[in-house]
Amino acid sequence: MREKLNLFLKLHVKIKQHFPKMVWLNPEPETFWDHVTIASIRKAIKMYSLTLEGLTLAINDLRKGEGSLKPLNFLTKAEQAFITFRHPHEGG
Repeated sequence: MREKLNLFLKLHVKIKQHFPKMVWLNPEPETFWDHVTIASIRKAIKMYSLTLEGLTLAINDLRKGEGSLKPLNFLTKAEQAFITFRHPHEGG
Protein backbone atom coordinates (compact mmCIF):
# COMPACT_ATOMS: atom_id res chain seq x y z
CA MET A 1 0.00 0.00 0.00
CA ARG A 2 2.77 2.44 0.94
CA GLU A 3 4.52 1.69 -2.38
CA LYS A 4 1.37 2.62 -4.37
CA LEU A 5 0.96 5.80 -2.36
CA ASN A 6 4.57 6.82 -3.03
CA LEU A 7 4.10 6.07 -6.74
CA PHE A 8 0.91 8.16 -6.75
CA LEU A 9 2.61 11.11 -5.06
CA LYS A 10 5.49 11.02 -7.57
CA LEU A 11 3.02 10.80 -10.43
CA HIS A 12 1.08 13.72 -8.92
CA VAL A 13 4.14 15.97 -9.33
CA LYS A 14 4.38 15.07 -13.01
CA ILE A 15 0.66 15.62 -13.58
CA LYS A 16 0.72 18.92 -11.66
CA GLN A 17 3.40 20.25 -14.02
CA HIS A 18 1.01 19.68 -16.94
CA PHE A 19 -2.26 20.48 -15.16
CA PRO A 20 -1.70 23.21 -12.55
CA LYS A 21 -5.33 22.87 -11.40
CA MET A 22 -6.72 19.50 -10.45
CA VAL A 23 -9.20 17.98 -8.05
CA TRP A 24 -9.89 14.49 -6.76
CA LEU A 25 -13.46 13.18 -6.81
CA ASN A 26 -13.44 10.63 -4.02
CA PRO A 27 -16.05 7.85 -4.21
CA GLU A 28 -15.39 6.86 -0.58
CA PRO A 29 -17.70 8.28 2.11
CA GLU A 30 -16.15 11.25 3.92
CA THR A 31 -16.04 9.19 7.12
CA PHE A 32 -13.08 7.31 5.56
CA TRP A 33 -11.16 10.43 4.50
CA ASP A 34 -9.01 10.36 7.64
CA HIS A 35 -7.48 7.03 6.55
CA VAL A 36 -3.74 7.51 6.07
CA THR A 37 -3.81 6.92 2.28
CA ILE A 38 -6.75 9.21 1.58
CA ALA A 39 -5.43 11.84 3.99
CA SER A 40 -2.05 11.80 2.19
CA ILE A 41 -3.71 12.25 -1.20
CA ARG A 42 -5.93 14.98 0.24
CA LYS A 43 -2.85 16.94 1.31
CA ALA A 44 -1.59 16.86 -2.28
CA ILE A 45 -4.85 17.38 -4.19
CA LYS A 46 -8.04 19.26 -3.37
CA MET A 47 -10.63 16.57 -2.69
CA TYR A 48 -14.38 16.56 -3.21
CA SER A 49 -16.94 13.84 -2.65
CA LEU A 50 -18.24 12.02 -5.71
CA THR A 51 -21.73 13.44 -5.32
CA LEU A 52 -23.68 16.00 -7.28
CA GLU A 53 -22.72 18.64 -4.70
CA GLY A 54 -19.06 17.58 -4.73
CA LEU A 55 -18.98 17.57 -8.53
CA THR A 56 -20.52 21.05 -8.62
CA LEU A 57 -17.95 22.36 -6.13
CA ALA A 58 -15.10 20.72 -8.06
CA ILE A 59 -16.23 22.17 -11.39
CA ASN A 60 -16.59 25.62 -9.88
CA ASP A 61 -13.10 25.31 -8.40
CA LEU A 62 -11.58 24.22 -11.72
CA ARG A 63 -13.40 26.89 -13.72
CA LYS A 64 -11.72 29.71 -11.82
CA GLY A 65 -9.29 31.16 -14.38
CA GLU A 66 -10.36 28.67 -17.08
CA GLY A 67 -7.73 27.27 -19.38
CA SER A 68 -7.85 24.88 -22.32
CA LEU A 69 -8.03 21.13 -21.86
CA LYS A 70 -4.80 19.25 -22.45
CA PRO A 71 -4.38 15.63 -23.55
CA LEU A 72 -2.77 13.02 -21.29
CA ASN A 73 -0.16 12.10 -23.92
CA PHE A 74 2.65 13.31 -21.63
CA LEU A 75 2.07 10.22 -19.43
CA THR A 76 3.39 6.78 -20.27
CA LYS A 77 0.83 4.03 -20.89
CA ALA A 78 1.72 2.52 -17.50
CA GLU A 79 1.10 5.86 -15.77
CA GLN A 80 -2.20 6.28 -17.60
CA ALA A 81 -3.24 2.78 -16.53
CA PHE A 82 -2.27 3.55 -12.92
CA ILE A 83 -4.62 6.53 -12.70
CA THR A 84 -7.52 4.79 -14.47
CA PHE A 85 -10.41 4.30 -12.07
CA ARG A 86 -10.76 0.86 -10.52
CA HIS A 87 -13.62 0.00 -8.23
CA PRO A 88 -12.20 -0.59 -4.71
CA HIS A 89 -13.49 -4.17 -4.74
CA GLU A 90 -11.59 -5.01 -7.95
CA GLY A 91 -8.22 -4.97 -6.16
CA GLY A 92 -5.04 -3.95 -7.92
